[in-house]
Amino acid sequence: MNFVQKSSLEKVIDQNKRIDQQVAKAAIDGHDAETRIAIDKRRTLRSLLLRELIASKNSGFAEITEAHKTHPEIEEFITLWTKRVHKIQFSPELLQNEEYCDLFVDAYVPEIWDWKNEIVIITGLTSDVLLKTFIRRGQNNIVLHRPLEKDLEASQNYVFSVNIHSTNSPRELKACLANIRTRITTIAKIYCDPFSKNHQKIAAEVDEAIKSGRKDAQINVNTNQYRAGDWASNIIKNMPAMAKTFNFSEMSVEGVENAVVVAPGPSLEKNLKLLREIESKVFIVAPLRCHHILKKYGVSPDLIVQVDSLAETDAKHLRQNMPRDIKNLLLEAFVNPVFFDVDTEKTVWTMNHKFNAIHKIFNSKPNPRIAPSVAMYCLQVCVTLGIRNICLIGQDLASNGTQIYAEGATENLKSVGINSSTGDINEFVIPVKGFWGDVVYTRADYQVYLEQYEQLSRNLVDEGMEIKLTNATEGGAFIHGFEHTSFKDYIKQQREHFQNADKIVNFGVSNQTTDIPFEDFRASFAASMESIINASRKIINIDQNPATNKNGRKKQRRLIEHVQSINAKNPLFELALQNEISDAVGNSRKTKSVPTYAEFFASVITVAKKMKKAAAFYPNQEN
Repeated sequence: MNFVQKSSLEKVIDQNKRIDQQVAKAAIDGHDAETRIAIDKRRTLRSLLLRELIASKNSGFAEITEAHKTHPEIEEFITLWTKRVHKIQFSPELLQNEEYCDLFVDAYVPEIWDWKNEIVIITGLTSDVLLKTFIRRGQNNIVLHRPLEKDLEASQNYVFSVNIHSTNSPRELKACLANIRTRITTIAKIYCDPFSKNHQKIAAEVDEAIKSGRKDAQINVNTNQYRAGDWASNIIKNMPAMAKTFNFSEMSVEGVENAVVVAPGPSLEKNLKLLREIESKVFIVAPLRCHHILKKYGVSPDLIVQVDSLAETDAKHLRQNMPRDIKNLLLEAFVNPVFFDVDTEKTVWTMNHKFNAIHKIFNSKPNPRIAPSVAMYCLQVCVTLGIRNICLIGQDLASNGTQIYAEGATENLKSVGINSSTGDINEFVIPVKGFWGDVVYTRADYQVYLEQYEQLSRNLVDEGMEIKLTNATEGGAFIHGFEHTSFKDYIKQQREHFQNADKIVNFGVSNQTTDIPFEDFRASFAASMESIINASRKIINIDQNPATNKNGRKKQRRLIEHVQSINAKNPLFELALQNEISDAVGNSRKTKSVPTYAEFFASVITVAKKMKKAAAFYPNQEN
């Protein structure tokens, strides 16, 4: 006989049909607990069905009813059953009652809901009973917004089993959502005191934080998904070079009060002669893309910065066009190893990711400030170094109609066959306020950068940091939160500070004078990767064996738990797996069906092999 294997979509449709019948049976039997379990499972299966349906259509939208229609009587029962809480007059005190909290969750968790990946924001938590109820029902991601102090203590009991975050302001809530690694699809908002006098204001704050946080989170997920694998392997490849260079946490700047951040926008050249005149009086920091044009004008910045990892095709171009005469180069630890080969007086590295084991080896600290663009990262470097008067030049964040970058500003990083000075001008269609008050046009990613600059200025105020931010680009977009003036006028304003300037840049002690035990770490990491590879192969064999019985599935679960335990101890590997995790839990921009164990762990093996190979890498080897 010929058997046609069902597709993933058909299997999930069958599961949804069965769960509907389980709901109906529990309802007929009058068992509340069984009904609740079945309806909660139905929420998850409906979420899975929606994803499979979207994947099958290869589009971003679908309706569940296109694939499966629940019987009207079952649908009506579920609607009535989940709304029972509305028959009870609400008061915050009821949230201390476990039975009421179950009714509350029944009503306010959406019909389509993935308990593992969706997010619940609980505002004004007054009792940990509601928190315990969500956790008992299987909720994995919970944000406690403006909770009471004592309830924070209660939540600590669960930090190892679920992801609990605490926020006390709209800014913290936005940052929390932006930093969540998975793609945010649905958020359930729970208000523990919806009749308080401040409810409308708090609700509006939450809505705005969700809106902006989701946008930032999407950018982070898209970036992490496609670059995380290279980031992770580059970090472990770069450890031998990191052991011979300086760490940013030891760096300091003395004798100057002003910093100039140079960006590679089209307006840059108009101010470089003036910058050369005050070079010794200010701390100058710029992206590597600016090095060629700064050198052309005789400007030697105090710090050149590179934070983009760089694809291998671009790295090949860089090897053939190595920049020269760089004084000090600051690198993120996840950059392509080729950057550590650049000839400099001093190379400094830093690492934003909080890989505690690596920081312990190098006696380093995570860089506390991150940014979505290199120029903004340079500004954050100045803030971290304690400089309180920072001026931007060349930060257009808009096109002048013919160029995106200053001519020659991308000489060393320009990919073969790509005109980096122009790019795609047609993308600049979003109107924004210009530097001079006119209307200029930007593109989507630059618009996000403008928003981030504005948020950065607010954050610095919230942190009580008295920092003067000036935009002296003299072109491009207006940056809210910055004073706008010509670079010439800025220099006039700061003459008094320049007269007393005596710049000293310190780097501390180079790591090359210390014995850094990174080899032990890399050997242990390689052994962990080998263990993951072996376990993954066994998982795949069990998954692909049609004769696998119940005991085989138990063995498979134990193997999966073994891989999970190794992964939990190796955050570097977890970072490397972001693309695979995104596909598995539904965070990928690509419309993909949920992978089988065999498919997922085949990807795990590929990543583990790549990371094991990285652990044996040394500088000057071919990548």
